Amino acid sequence: MLPDEIISEVLSPALKVSDELFCDTSPVSPFSSYSQSTSIYLLVCKDWLRVATPLLYHVVVLRSKSQANALQTAMKSNPDLGRFVKKLRLEGGYGAAMHTILKSAPNITDLFLTLSIWTPDSTIGLCKGLPLIDPHRVILVDGSFTPPKNNKRRRCERLCWHASVLGRICGYSAIHMGPQMREGMLLSSYFYNIPSFISKLCTTPSLKVLQFQNSFNVERVINEDSKLQKLARYSWSETKDSPVELDISPPLNPRFVPMEFASKETRHVVWMRVLFFAMYVEELRSPSFPCRPTSAHPSRLPILSVSKYFNRIGLPYLWESVHLTYSSASGMRARLEQRPDLASFILRVYYDIEYVASQAEFDSDSSNYYYYQQVKRHSASVGMQFAWKCRTAGHSLRELSISLRCSSFSIDLLEPFTALRFLDLAISCLATRMNLWRMPCRRSNVLEQVHTLRTSGPQLLEFFANINFGSLHTVELPTYLKDSTALLTELITKHGAKLRHLALHTTLWKPNRLDLSSCPISSN
Repeated sequence: MLPDEIISEVLSPALKVSDELFCDTSPVSPFSSYSQSTSIYLLVCKDWLRVATPLLYHVVVLRSKSQANALQTAMKSNPDLGRFVKKLRLEGGYGAAMHTILKSAPNITDLFLTLSIWTPDSTIGLCKGLPLIDPHRVILVDGSFTPPKNNKRRRCERLCWHASVLGRICGYSAIHMGPQMREGMLLSSYFYNIPSFISKLCTTPSLKVLQFQNSFNVERVINEDSKLQKLARYSWSETKDSPVELDISPPLNPRFVPMEFASKETRHVVWMRVLFFAMYVEELRSPSFPCRPTSAHPSRLPILSVSKYFNRIGLPYLWESVHLTYSSASGMRARLEQRPDLASFILRVYYDIEYVASQAEFDSDSSNYYYYQQVKRHSASVGMQFAWKCRTAGHSLRELSISLRCSSFSIDLLEPFTALRFLDLAISCLATRMNLWRMPCRRSNVLEQVHTLRTSGPQLLEFFANINFGSLHTVELPTYLKDSTALLTELITKHGAKLRHLALHTTLWKPNRLDLSSCPISSN
């Protein structure tokens, strides 16, 4: 028979939950996908049951109320199980069962709490049980992108208040905490303003670091609070990944030159393809890809320093997709003024107008917009300051995807887009009246495809129903449009004969009221 220590080493890889997964604060939980229960290892024999039970309960992840109730029942029948729990991840409130669980697990060192708790989920048991434990690390996560309503705000403050009086909060934070930061708390939050419970957390005597996964856009408020300013840290700016040392064997032939006898054209094609993947060009074409270097996708600049040849063929990849931020816009503009030739490499620009420097800095002369002259696709969420962009990049733009949040909008802003073939237009917070009718008639045959119309009102339907599209073949209305049946019918009557594809939101599909007789299409 094997000793317990050997059995434990054998079973640990199968039963262990990594700290990276336990601390994951991404919107989609890493535990949401189906996986076979590891408890089957406990059924092999009594020896495995004895050794594996502490390993199984070392990290507990609760994702449903039924799981919490089952754990409560198990702890009531066998109180010793609670002593094995060291890490507890809660992705909900789970009612009164949490009081029993926390009461039975006094040895918890790591606690993961989510503030995205929805009705009818209750936090009564959780709030009663929090003062009963003394964790070393607390992770608070709010995965909601919308400001919390009153009931949610009260629940957040209640949870965080109980967390702040837990006693000794020490250890290290969840995301690449340096050795100098021995004590800390991680909050992954999308609050628009600093919640009031943050001030309560700052009064915790043992709290040394209050680390946020995302930076607030209210740093001025943070700087005004001396306690918060002293504690606040941001994962994206303050932390650094530990360098990874690779064990690379020395080359058998130190003078070996890759593709030494291949033709110049072959070498160029191969190295271009290698750099395409090494500089993750395809990934950066998505606006959701992180624009800052990460551990998985480190900086691409060292690649350009390998040789003059790598610098020459890598520059187009480096500048192909530009992600403008508040901190990078000014530096990028200065760089392009020094090297106007770099503008020819830019094919995509992604930015939010709120993070770009002031309009006056850019809106001086079209000759200054080097980096917009060759734009082929632009995706942004902007307000009325969108006008300055139209004048500089419109002539070469072929795909336009914009989300406008404004009180008024003039369609003649689209006039410069003479090469436009794809239009994705979303407008929210519209005024009662909009200046939609100043579009010259010569623009009417330029838009080949009105792909998506997302709007909170029928004004855009009315406009597009009265414009003479020469090549329109696809219309998609994926959102609810209030009182739009008549205008939708007018739009279909005008353009139905040309359409090859029509996609409607389910609320717009009214067979008895919507006439599709003019459409030689299959609607969705």
